Amino acid sequence: MRCLGPLIRPSRDCRIHQGVFMALGVYRPVHNLLPNIRTFTQLILDDTHVYESVPYLQGLLGPTLTEVTMSLDFQPDTLRDFLSALGRLCPTISSLTLFGDVTPTTVNNVDNLVCNLHHLRRVDLPSPIESPVVIRHLGSLQSFQECGTRFNVAAIPRPHLRQLFNTEAGCFPQLDDIELQVSSWDQAGDILSVLQRPLAVLDIIVAHEAHRRQAPISSFGKLADAFIDHRCLTTLTGLYVAEEHSAKRAAEVAGGASAAVFLRELFVLRNLRDLYLRLDCVTGVDDSWIAEAAVAWPRLQAIRLDAETTLEPKVTLAGIIPLVKNCPDLDCFLLPISAKPFDIGLLDPGIRNTKITELSLAPSLISEPSRVFRCLIVMFPRLRLLECPGFDDTSEEGWQRVQTLVSESAG
Repeated sequence: MRCLGPLIRPSRDCRIHQGVFMALGVYRPVHNLLPNIRTFTQLILDDTHVYESVPYLQGLLGPTLTEVTMSLDFQPDTLRDFLSALGRLCPTISSLTLFGDVTPTTVNNVDNLVCNLHHLRRVDLPSPIESPVVIRHLGSLQSFQECGTRFNVAAIPRPHLRQLFNTEAGCFPQLDDIELQVSSWDQAGDILSVLQRPLAVLDIIVAHEAHRRQAPISSFGKLADAFIDHRCLTTLTGLYVAEEHSAKRAAEVAGGASAAVFLRELFVLRNLRDLYLRLDCVTGVDDSWIAEAAVAWPRLQAIRLDAETTLEPKVTLAGIIPLVKNCPDLDCFLLPISAKPFDIGLLDPGIRNTKITELSLAPSLISEPSRVFRCLIVMFPRLRLLECPGFDDTSEEGWQRVQTLVSESAG
């Protein structure tokens, strides 16, 4: 027996009765097969039999078990005992996936389990990893390669933080994709400066502390500066950066020249294919920035610039022509665009994007909806769906007209 779990797709409606575990755990002919179990997948028990089942579940555990996928929806005492048994009886677990409701007690139990496993290759947990002890443990593992959970390091002091991610000290020697939640751009820059790995994906959420005034746009440059001479310059293919709990600074955002300057520092990344920025300052991006981005990232597949602001964007419809021309693999973009039609003659003959079938455009004023539609269809002849989230009263009617024309052209 190599795998113990439901044969159908796991769900809460799929339950294994405790009688099954009793048979597997104590029936001698079956018991002889148990040392071969490698995978333990989402065993959701009949709630009325949870306590009776746990002893038999523990009877199925052993040193050959390497993959565990399970729900945390147990009674607290039962969960504590079972996770403790996992760490004690299954020391060679390499893949750990947990899901379900999380409480402070649950987090402590999960943290203890993770710290007792010394052969982990991947983990995927239901809540962010906040404990410095857990981060230090995962960082020390030579086998650890994949983390499906965000590291929330916002509350960790700076000196300690740098120690946890310092690759020169041997931290995270195999990790190529990382998700972080930090409290400031300084924190993000500090981590990146010491995490000298050839990263493939970097995902950062900057969640500013509520009692602090949001950092100025120039602070983003502290993160961008960390990319200079970084080992990921040629390896990073996905960059996702979002800013949360932001107080709007319309006056500063409006001076978009400075925002564009700091965002230009990202052009040092030479192999970027997926860019997502959810920052108010992206409203300062203009046609020249888009043109430079198209040249800097010819392999770009997705570009999403998202801003929660009412300021009119500076990128025009004509401004996205360089993306159509220089990025043949582009199949997804979300941009704040000033929807003003352009002369079709600006688009070189034969220059089209046939991969994009759906577009999402940030809200903006629109003039001459029919001409805007024509510009879009010329650039994206396979366009079938146009989404325009965040309508306001001044633009809703015009965008609805464009949406209707797109739908009609799709047949």
